[in-house]
Amino acid sequence: MRRWKQLGKRATPTARRTGRELEVRFQPRPGVQEELEALAAAEAQCCAFVAWTVMLRRRATCAARHRTRGQTRGHRVDRERFRRRLIREACRSRTVSGTLLPVESLVRLGAKDAGEVLTLQRAAYVTEAQAHADLNLPPLRQSLAEVAAELADLEVLALGWRDPSGRLVAAVRARVTTDDSRVAEIGRLTVAPDYQGQRLGTRLLAAVEEQLPATVTALQLFTGEHSAGNLRLYARLGYRESCRQLAPAGYRLVHLIKDREASG
Repeated sequence: MRRWKQLGKRATPTARRTGRELEVRFQPRPGVQEELEALAAAEAQCCAFVAWTVMLRRRATCAARHRTRGQTRGHRVDRERFRRRLIREACRSRTVSGTLLPVESLVRLGAKDAGEVLTLQRAAYVTEAQAHADLNLPPLRQSLAEVAAELADLEVLALGWRDPSGRLVAAVRARVTTDDSRVAEIGRLTVAPDYQGQRLGTRLLAAVEEQLPATVTALQLFTGEHSAGNLRLYARLGYRESCRQLAPAGYRLVHLIKDREASG
């Protein structure tokens, strides 16, 4: 498995499962396709219940695909163990569960992306509205013109992930506070419902932290008290609660802050 780990570090793998087929995509860096072919040949010898294919896909992405053979109960445990092992080791940099979908590129967002950002924002915040019984959440009431103006603001750092088809599947915005240049406010962290659970939010927060001005030493954000998943994510990333604020609908907004990790 050492070679799978090394390849994963070099080529940023993503994976997608469809029925009995699992496809793992790697960025087409030098030597990746050759290494995949060698690994596929080795795995085919040790795991006879798997059929391997290595190909060059659209937009020059190398892919290793396998399909489980047969339906005998004797191989059921081995197939599942193999699937988990492949995902865990080949995609070790992303601890994920469930269906995996490929994400292609991190992009800087601007006013031209306002329509996509607003669509994503409204889709992602529906669950928050349901959890807090509040359909008047600001992200759901924000207009297209307001989003466009925010994305056009040079003081706003807006980043997103696009999948291989070009669809925007995750986004976030950040701004250095006006009263303290050492603090940045992060907001509108959104992930498309069908891409949730793949650490896209974690990776966007890391990207924002990396790209903010060097003068920023602290990051702050807030979420609703009933957003259990968000609270777990932020705690895992080092955010700590600073205060709670009563929202008009009766629940509390949890404000969190973290010290920015030193670069280099």
